[in-house]
Amino acid sequence: MSITFDAGGSGCTPPTSYPDLFISLLGETQAAVTSKVTAAWTQLFHDPTNTNNVYYTGPGANEAYIWDVADNEVRTEGMSYGMMIAVQLDHQTEFDALWTFVKQYMAQPNGQFAWHTTTTGGLIDGATNSAPDGDEYFAMALVFAANRWGNAGTYNYANEAEAVLTTLVNQEFDPNLHLVLFGPGVTTFTDGSYVLPAFYQVWACVDPVNQAFWQTAVPAARTFFHNAANATTGIVPDHSSLAGAPESNFGSDAVRVVVNIMMDHNFFDADPWQTTWASTFAAFFQSQGPNYVDAYTPAGMPVDGGTHSPHIVACNATLGFGVSSSVGMPFVQALWNLPIPTGEFRYYDGMLYLLALLHVSGSFELWY
Repeated sequence: MSITFDAGGSGCTPPTSYPDLFISLLGETQAAVTSKVTAAWTQLFHDPTNTNNVYYTGPGANEAYIWDVADNEVRTEGMSYGMMIAVQLDHQTEFDALWTFVKQYMAQPNGQFAWHTTTTGGLIDGATNSAPDGDEYFAMALVFAANRWGNAGTYNYANEAEAVLTTLVNQEFDPNLHLVLFGPGVTTFTDGSYVLPAFYQVWACVDPVNQAFWQTAVPAARTFFHNAANATTGIVPDHSSLAGAPESNFGSDAVRVVVNIMMDHNFFDADPWQTTWASTFAAFFQSQGPNYVDAYTPAGMPVDGGTHSPHIVACNATLGFGVSSSVGMPFVQALWNLPIPTGEFRYYDGMLYLLALLHVSGSFELWY
C-alpha cells in the first residue's frame, strides 16, 4: 500500500471546517439542509418507484451502475460521480457495487477504463479508451474511501487508487506540461472540465509514487485556467489548446469548470486570481438574466440549442465560495429552489445537482 498522508507536505492540511452556503447566505437551518441532501440521495439512488433514480443494481451480484438515461449507456463519468457521492455520504455498499461493475466491465489490461458500456457491461463500438475526467474522480473517490473506511473490506482502496493514479500519470497527462489531456493519445488539447487542481493538491500529499508529478501539476492546472478563461466573460470553453487557446464553445462539459475552480479556492485558497475570475464569471451570467443558458461562445454570444439547464444552475451555485455574499446569494438560492432532476436528462442534471449540493452544503469533505 503506497497511499499515505504526508502531514508535513506543503498544502497537505485539510480544512478544519467546510462552509455551508445554504446556512451562511440563505439562513437555512442545518435540519433543512440535511433533509435536502438526503432527499436527493434517496430519489437518485433509491427511488422506491424505480422511475426517477439513476442508480441500478446488476447485471451481476453485488454490481451496480449509474444509467445515462438519455444515451442508454453507462459512462465512467457517471460511475465515478456516483462513487464520489457515495463516499461523501458514507454509503459503502453502493460505492463497492459501482466499483465492482467498473472493474468487471470497464477495466482494460493497460490500466485504462472503457469510457462507456451498455447497462449489461458490453463495450460500445468496441471502444476501450478512457475519459480522463472519470478516471480522476475514480482515483479521488478511492483515496477518500481508503481514509474513510480503511482497506480491510472487499477492496484495498489504497492499492486501487494507486493503480489509477499511476495510469493517469503515465497515459492521460502531457508528460512535460503536466496537464490532463482530452484523452489518451491526444497531444494537442484538453478539456477545462477535466482540469482539477484541488485533486492534484491532495494527490501530491497522499501519492508518494507520483508525488513530484502532482506537485508540478498543481500550479500547471491553476495557470491553465488563467490562460484559458476569456478576459471579459470568464468563460473557459469545452476544449482548449494546452496553452489555453479556445478550440470550441462553452457547453455541457465546460459548465463544470466553475466547480473545479471554486472547489480549489474553497479548500486551499492558494490562488488569488480565482476570486477575480469568479467575479467576472458571475457578472457575465448576471448580465444574461435569470434564465441564462448553458451554451455560449467564449466571448459570450448565446449558441443555438442552449437551455437554462439544471446542471448549469447547480454548478454556478459554487460561485458563492468566491464572490461577495450579495453576488453569490442569487446563485445559491437558485440551487436551493431547484427540484431534484427527473426525466430523460436526470443523469447529468442529477449527478451535477447532487455534487453541487454536497459542495454548497459543506458536505463534500477532503477525506485524507
